[in-house]
Amino acid sequence: MGGTVRISPPVPQVDKIVTHIFSYVTSCNLSAMEAYWDNLDRRFFARLESAAQPSVRKLELCLRRYYIVYAVQAGRTDKVSVANAASFGFAMPPEPSTPEPCPQSQASRAMSAP
Repeated sequence: MGGTVRISPPVPQVDKIVTHIFSYVTSCNLSAMEAYWDNLDRRFFARLESAAQPSVRKLELCLRRYYIVYAVQAGRTDKVSVANAASFGFAMPPEPSTPEPCPQSQASRAMSAP
């Protein structure tokens, strides 16, 4: 009964972490999302075994891709740089343009003439 007492560090609440990350995505706040991820990386992911590191990097890549997809689908292409999207294998959609009017054929001009 004279053993040592081990006090483990507080376990992060996964629901809160996920809520924070997705709030940064839905508000298109890439810098805050990256800062939060870096904090998680330093405090938690760095303590994982080296065998888990590829999974952490894949999760980070998937999160960044999700951010890009969300921003483009939400019409917030101003929040996604072309270089950032290209580095994750995405091509930015072209800016919407006004379509050129189709030239009228001779038959349709003849029908519309008075």
